[in-house]
Parts: sequence; C-alpha cells; structure tokens
Amino acid sequence: TLQDVNGNAIISSDGSGNISIPNLTTTGNINFGDNDKAVFGAGNDLEIYHDGSNSYIQDAGTGNLLIKSDGSGTYVRNASDQNIISAQGDEARMHYAGPVKLKTTSTGIDVTGTVVSDGLTVDGNATFTSGDTSDQFVITNTDSGTNSAPDLVLYRNSSSPSANDSLGVIAFKGEDSAGNQQEYVNIVAGISDPTSGSEDSFLNFFTNAGGTTNSQFLRGESGVLKGFYQGSQKFETTSTGIDVTGTVTSDGLTVDGDVVIQKATGDVSLTIQANENNGAREPSLNLKGYSTNSNPQIRFGDHVGYKGYIEYENQDDSMRLYTNGIEAMRIDSSVNVLVGKTVNDENTDGIRLSSVGLANFARDSGGVLTLNRNGTDGTVVDIRGQGT
Repeated sequence: TLQDVNGNAIISSDGSGNISIPNLTTTGNINFGDNDKAVFGAGNDLEIYHDGSNSYIQDAGTGNLLIKSDGSGTYVRNASDQNIISAQGDEARMHYAGPVKLKTTSTGIDVTGTVVSDGLTVDGNATFTSGDTSDQFVITNTDSGTNSAPDLVLYRNSSSPSANDSLGVIAFKGEDSAGNQQEYVNIVAGISDPTSGSEDSFLNFFTNAGGTTNSQFLRGESGVLKGFYQGSQKFETTSTGIDVTGTVTSDGLTVDGDVVIQKATGDVSLTIQANENNGAREPSLNLKGYSTNSNPQIRFGDHVGYKGYIEYENQDDSMRLYTNGIEAMRIDSSVNVLVGKTVNDENTDGIRLSSVGLANFARDSGGVLTLNRNGTDGTVVDIRGQGT
C-alpha cells in the first residue's frame, strides 16, 4: 500500500494483482491494449474496450445502458463528423449523411423521403398526403409469372359475418364551391350471403346526383349486373341477355338472333319514327336475307302459332300473302296480282290482274263473274273503247 503524507492510501493491492486507486486525475492518456477493458461497477457491469477490429461499449451486468446529456442534445457522429443519431428534448432523430430522415413525434414518427421495406403492417388508420399531382400510391410487382399481381386486398376479419355486411369502401372525396368536404363517388363491396358453400356478394357504385349523395348507378350481385338511374333500377343481366325497365334509345341496333317484344298486360306495339324533316329519310323496316334461299316474312298469330304472314320469295322475286297457313295472294316479279292461284295463266282457277290492265277470272263450275247493283240507279257495266 502507498500512502500520502496524511496516511491516506493512494494505491493499494489486494494481493491478487488488482490495484485500487481511490481517486485518479490524469493529464495524459490511459492506454489499454486490444481486448484490455475499462470495467465499471461492482459486478463488472459496464465494459469499454477494443478487440483489434471494433470498439465496444457493453452493458454486461445489472440494469440498462443509459446515455444521458445535460446539454441541448445527444449526438452520435461518423468519422466525417456528420450526425447519425441525435436526440433533442423528447425527440429522437436518425440522419443520413447529416440531414434528418426520421424523427419521433408525440403521435409516432415523421419520415422525410421514401420508406423502402419488405413488408408493412399498420394497426390503425393510414393517411397519405401529397402536394403535387404525381402518382401518390403505387404498387409495383416485378414477378414475370402468370399469377395475378400486384394485389390490393381489403380484408374484414369478422368472426360473425352476416348478410349486407360491408367488406370495404373506396371513397372519392373533394370540396364543393362552399369549401365543404363532399364524398362524390364511392365503391362498396359487401356480403349477400355468408353461408359456407353458397357465399354470395355484391359490389355497388354510387355517385352524387343533383346534390343527393350515394345515388346508386351500378350493382353487381351473385353474377348479375344491375344498372340504375338516380337510384331506380333500369336494367339487369339475365341468363339469356338483359332485362330493361323503361325505354331503350340508341343510334342503331344490330341483333344476331331472335327479337321478342313482350308485355305482361295490355297492347304491345312497335313504332318506327324518323325525327327528321327530309323526304329522303323516311322511317323503314328492312328485312334482308343473306342468300337467295332466304325468304323474309312478317308473321301474324297467337299463342297457338302463326297462320297469317307476308313473305318475299327471293328465288322468283314475288311477294306473297298467306292466311290460315294457305297462300291467298301473290304479286309476281312482273307485277301481276294473283288471287287464289299461284300460276300466271288464264285457265287456272283464281283471279289474275296483270300489270298491263288485263283481268282474268277462272272457275271450274258455277258463275265466274257476278255484278250486283243493290240500288235502282247507276250503271252496272260501262264498256268503253279508246277512253270514250
């Protein structure tokens, strides 16, 4: 033991190679070799050393490692004297080459720049704010396979799902002319039937109409698409096509198949109207076949079948009128009118009115022509020659 003039121990040894110095003040360096440690605490709790490659401040015992400062801040800097980590007041900061990139706030963290992560889980609400018109939220997938990607999933984790539960809403909001926030458009997905094995769902589209919010205009449910006008349904798809409630207005119509116009009660009509004051554009109904074997027809009938119809025969260019399923009259390609006969001659029973002004009446038996004047006055037959 080495004592001072007052008998106080300055340096002492415990006999095991450990030296104790009660107080030490130095004006030079205290040098430690590699892996030689400056150890603090009765249980060797804090160690400071260099292992030849890296430097360590290690809490090796009881309690936590605390770094405190009574000044304006605490800083961890790199070899270029640039801040890497700093703390000022209640705020902790992380830097990149000096500038702050992340700092803590009373509500969480504030990041300056772009966050790149392998995943993101948010337990709460998320708000994205941007001051320009560039793309604000982008999901990019670099998979070159055939699987669908990227995916945006809205998942409602409900333990007791029921019909009409909403599964998510995408809302499009903005301000009106008075500065009020308005929800102009929203898309709502939901459950129609949560029964396992027979699940059904719906997808609704809403817009504002005349100041009225949530005016539905489209709904998809159970494989059926429905269209609305100011909330009232106007059409829906069916297994055979579409069902329209109201009037269809179009600039044209091409139908590849049969057309049925049907009404549950009352009369049903087909009107063709040309709203143009032009003699060259009169309303017309055109029936056209795509081969010489096609014979366009206009048919008349009831729930039993069709017995009356008008037919144009393309093979001989004749127009034919049928009643009770039998041909009653024909206008042939030479504009001869045949009534009760199909042969353009003078001998077959029936009437022939030729385009040159000749009339033929033929009958096997009985009278051929009957002229009956029911009154007492007037000419029965007027026969003239050369118009006189």
